[in-house]
Amino acid sequence: MMRERGGRLVDRYIDRQLRGLLGERAIDATIWRDLRQYEVIALAVIEQFWHIEVRGGEDYWHLLLPPRGDSTPDTLARGAAQVVERLGDEAGTSAAAFVLHPQLWSPAYTAWRGGSGGPGQFARARLLVSIAEHVIHHAPPPDLVARLAGRLQSLCAATGAEGYPDFAACLGWLAAIDEVAYTTMRDLAQDTRWAELALRLSHMADAAAPLDLAVLRAQWALATGDARGR
Repeated sequence: MMRERGGRLVDRYIDRQLRGLLGERAIDATIWRDLRQYEVIALAVIEQFWHIEVRGGEDYWHLLLPPRGDSTPDTLARGAAQVVERLGDEAGTSAAAFVLHPQLWSPAYTAWRGGSGGPGQFARARLLVSIAEHVIHHAPPPDLVARLAGRLQSLCAATGAEGYPDFAACLGWLAAIDEVAYTTMRDLAQDTRWAELALRLSHMADAAAPLDLAVLRAQWALATGDARGR
């Protein structure tokens, strides 16, 4: 019994550490399943359209510099359409799980900077995100506002959640799809009612998160240029 209790304590400790590092949904099996589902399908589409395996050297960078290379809006749109066709009704949900949780997958694509992999991995990562954004734009999941709020929470609460989309990008998406929700957040920030803004994010995300209000102020200031957040 003592051993079982000790095991549970260790599990809870690991759970807290993961949540603190990667965010509240870091151990959500559904998030992991959805982002992996998108990744597998989108990587196959990327190889079909961009042939990264057979490219070499500086040719990778042409993928990332439209309109000189192959990553034109038309090609990205066709790639996104293929992802939607293959994933069906789950396309938007899977793409959102992927793009809004970069802390869960991006290390696998940036490890080449430390000596493993190669620049092709960086090209894949950029294309994975670009295609996901196209998919979300054309087939948004019904809970996209909640997912964006969850990402904003992670950026304020998790030490390892940095990356794109950052706070500014998420606010831009939110303003585009739910002007009322964005305006409410903006008004709270302008009135420096940070505790209420944190609570509002919890309601939007349908999940409580222990936000550091100083970090929330700093993130808002950096994203909007509003000095009241400093």
